[in-house]
Amino acid sequence: MKDRMKYIVFDDGLNPESVVIFPSWVNHGEFAAVWSGATVVSAGEIEISKDGGIWCGGRSVTLSVSSRPYQDMILVEKMLFRKE
Repeated sequence: MKDRMKYIVFDDGLNPESVVIFPSWVNHGEFAAVWSGATVVSAGEIEISKDGGIWCGGRSVTLSVSSRPYQDMILVEKMLFRKE
């Protein structure tokens, strides 16, 4: 089963870019407002399949920013599977 969620990649200027994954019913813009000190780098939708396959794509209309499919997928892999 594949469930589509949303994500945002933030840059706080101090640490490497961080990705945050959240439910699809949450608005990108409202979620980003909670992270007021960070810059939004990219945003979109994500699917993670049972076998661990990751798809990132799309864009956020409310933030007017697109995803970076490959770069964002690598960030998610590092976060979830501790890949370097």
